[in-house]
Amino acid sequence: MATAPPADPSPVTEQKPSCNCPDLSTIQKVDIDKDGTYKYVAFTVCDPKVRTGAIPVVIVRGYKRFIDFEEIIEEVQDVLQPLICEPFMGGRITHNSVNNTIHIFGTALGVDRGKPDLSILVKISVMETTAKPIKCTCHELESIPRVDIDSDGVFKYVLVKVHADRNGVKLPACMPSIALVRGYKRCNNHTEIFNELKAKMKPLVCVSLGGGKIKHEPGLKRIHIYGKSEGLGKADHIITAKVIQGTLAYHKYTITAGDEG
Repeated sequence: MATAPPADPSPVTEQKPSCNCPDLSTIQKVDIDKDGTYKYVAFTVCDPKVRTGAIPVVIVRGYKRFIDFEEIIEEVQDVLQPLICEPFMGGRITHNSVNNTIHIFGTALGVDRGKPDLSILVKISVMETTAKPIKCTCHELESIPRVDIDSDGVFKYVLVKVHADRNGVKLPACMPSIALVRGYKRCNNHTEIFNELKAKMKPLVCVSLGGGKIKHEPGLKRIHIYGKSEGLGKADHIITAKVIQGTLAYHKYTITAGDEG
């Protein structure tokens, strides 16, 4: 009696290997030791599957256990692979959790030679490292008044972009910068206003975005922005209006912009 052939085995469904690429949104932005002085490195992190032009995530890592910056870089790149982790700045951190302060200083040989930029840590919520607010001991972009203009009258003004000085090292697109408006009757020309601000902002970098005139009528809560600077060019008065309107002192003002002389 013939034996029936064995039944065909169940078809095997080919399974593609799952991607172990960490989710950018879940990556801890700041991981630094709680106390002491140690080296740190800041990285931009990108997903290799995402098309070029995507904004990277910025992270900071700093530990006492490492002697060299390269050790930090190797560990981070190993832990987060296959994500692309590019170091772009570094230095040293002194973290005092008792006094609730962080001081950033120094440079990272082979990573960058720029000055420390506390605004990097502020921007990516360094307060993830503690439940209490951290008192920053370096110059912060966040603390600079966006608008400083005379309380009334007609005067010249300049629109200025301010960012950290990285000594020629290109900052990632997500790094912070701010727009400032400065205007005074006491200054004879726009260049004088710009040079005064530039001197005050060192070591931050000031880039002129042009100038114009402001007519400030506090009694009517009205500001009109117009004109141009012969030396610095015409500012975008719409941007200037938005910067002024965004401040507490002028958010209830009627602010207009025009192209007249």
